[in-house]
Amino acid sequence: MLRKLYVTTKAYGGKWEIIDGKRKLNGGSPMLIGILTELEKGNYKFEYKTEGSQEFRLIISEFPDVTKAYAGEEVDNFIYRIIPRRDNMYVGGIMKRHNMTEYNVWDLLVACGTSSVHDDAYLYEELPKGTIIYGSMDSLNS
Repeated sequence: MLRKLYVTTKAYGGKWEIIDGKRKLNGGSPMLIGILTELEKGNYKFEYKTEGSQEFRLIISEFPDVTKAYAGEEVDNFIYRIIPRRDNMYVGGIMKRHNMTEYNVWDLLVACGTSSVHDDAYLYEELPKGTIIYGSMDSLNS
């Protein structure tokens, strides 16, 4: 089963608030950059989804070529800028805070993806309301 996370910019004009005990974005408009897909456990792919935007193109430092689909070590480097590796001394606290009983990269991405750890991007299971998308909605499913 493929699982996807939408990779967006920070929502400019919005602010983070605690709503129903969870950190959520209130207001603002993020821009879709690309999609991170788990092809199978431990195997990830990143693709840009900005085909209609020539004048405003965002580049994630680990993925310099917007025409390429990335996998392997390049995607792992991006992932481990967002989440701690298994041997990191802080991983236990993060897992406890998110009620996780075992180390799971995907669950940690979901839990940590909207933190400000990574300067370039935020990760969401569902596109935030008001997300700016260049190109067609059909391109999100490919």
